[in-house]
Amino acid sequence: MVKVSPGEPIELCLPADPNLMLVIRLTAAGVIARAGVTVDRMDEIKMAVEEACGCLMDQIHPPRRLRLRFSVDDAGLGVRAEAVGAAAETGDVTDDQLEVMRCILLALADEAEFDVRDGFIAGVSVRAALAE
Repeated sequence: MVKVSPGEPIELCLPADPNLMLVIRLTAAGVIARAGVTVDRMDEIKMAVEEACGCLMDQIHPPRRLRLRFSVDDAGLGVRAEAVGAAAETGDVTDDQLEVMRCILLALADEAEFDVRDGFIAGVSVRAALAE
């Protein structure tokens, strides 16, 4: 199996359309498999990537595009999902809503961080160990 080399990030930019979630899932699955993640962890990490993208797309002013950046190092796999070209970069997400989203992501990955500006989720980062 060919593995992703540390230091070589993989990026994907596509319209923020829920109908394209299959493209995100397939890309995530490919990167995760090449990173050497165990089969047990693979589904959890794919779901974490989907949830991160959902957090961005399900806003009052969703972005026009999403940019995903996958990176691998010795400690694990990192995924950064960013909103690109939002109609308005303000939102209505509350601290309570963020905490629920964070709990969901932490049930699937080891770390979860949100980049929130004026109630708008501009980015979501998740990190997962390659093996438990």
